Amino acid sequence: MPVRAESKSLGVLAVYMRMPYRFSPPEIELLTSFASQAAIAVERVQMLEKNTVDAANYERLHQVSKTVASSLELKQALDNITTAALEISGGDVASIMLLDAESQELTIAAARGLADEVVRSTRVKVGEGVAGWVVEHGQSLLFQDGIVDRRLQESPYRKGHFTDYLRTFLASDEKRFTAGMTGGQSPIWAVSAPLAMKGKTFGVLNVHAMGPRRRFSEADLRLVEGLASQAAIALENSRLYERVQSLFVETLAALASTLETKDPYTKGHSERVRDLSVGIARHMALPDDQVNVLRSAALLHDLGKIGVDDAVLHKNGILTHEEKAQMQLHPAASGKILEYVDFLPDAARLAGAHHEWYDGSGYPNGLAGEHIPLGARILMVADAYEAMTSDRPYRVKMEPQEAIAAIKRYAGTQFDPKVVEALVSFLSGSETPEEHPAGVASKFVGTPPRIS
Repeated sequence: MPVRAESKSLGVLAVYMRMPYRFSPPEIELLTSFASQAAIAVERVQMLEKNTVDAANYERLHQVSKTVASSLELKQALDNITTAALEISGGDVASIMLLDAESQELTIAAARGLADEVVRSTRVKVGEGVAGWVVEHGQSLLFQDGIVDRRLQESPYRKGHFTDYLRTFLASDEKRFTAGMTGGQSPIWAVSAPLAMKGKTFGVLNVHAMGPRRRFSEADLRLVEGLASQAAIALENSRLYERVQSLFVETLAALASTLETKDPYTKGHSERVRDLSVGIARHMALPDDQVNVLRSAALLHDLGKIGVDDAVLHKNGILTHEEKAQMQLHPAASGKILEYVDFLPDAARLAGAHHEWYDGSGYPNGLAGEHIPLGARILMVADAYEAMTSDRPYRVKMEPQEAIAAIKRYAGTQFDPKVVEALVSFLSGSETPEEHPAGVASKFVGTPPRIS
């Protein structure tokens, strides 16, 4: 007889007796009553188990959500989200795809468990494939053992397209995925949830597992959806934070540019130093985060000149001892200004040390060799080369070859030899004398060039 709770079947109660025994009506009534009581007990146990699992899942989601929200840096936030997705789901692969508003294409911004080539090459149009469907409809999709969600089956992108999608996007190991799609030993379980803010979907969180070790359920779908909601907030906060950072740096850069436009000789100096610094850093294979710090420092390295008298800045001749002392205050002043910006502490250290000499005879602190931050050593070389190849009120610009020769001459004293090598390599690969402005050469005699 059925074990039912309301209209829901929970199982069957079977009682067997040897023939020719027959159950009497009272016995059948008693067993029916017992089946009803059993149904109530089973339902209560199931509800208790479900509530226990849900409570544990929500606690896990709460814990990982704190990790997701712990960083305002976009790259770190993306890494936190993919790590958290695998942690709460027990999956093998997690990825975040973000929408480019202009091209209407989704690309992989961060991933765990995917081949680098897949991450670099994947592009999905809105409305195409799984991720495209999720963005277009703003709804999640759940795939169990490679079975396509019925909503996707009803769309133009049926199972055949999904198979191709998995092979090109999700497949970190195509053979295993193919086995899953053809009923082999490695079935595919996947969840794709939208990343949305204020009703607008801007990305997709994908999680999938392979093989019988881990199987996704509706409960897992709810977990990933919950994480996707938290992730969307974290990513939006990161974007806003980066925008605020960008606007602040642009404001400081505009101030530095305003100072430069007062002097036709130095107009555009900071932008050119920035480009040279980044080029040298790339040749030295610095990681992206260090290059980004150097980019900001180069753009703002002369901000401290706001405290130097215009008469000193624009003097057409050799500076007096007092004027030189005043000019030498500007690196420390630049660093001090940037220290007040909480997201530019590293840039502050580079700007404050960009006149330190490799042999320790520079200023403001007399640092030497490796004690000078590498970014500051790069900035020193870029600043010197740009100054030497540009007109100044106290001299005409040098030819590029002459400036390089002068810098080489002071490698090991004023400049880091490795940075000088990187400058020469960068310029030889990216610039010819015709591409760089050349003027009447001034003779470089035995004293280091004035690069203020």
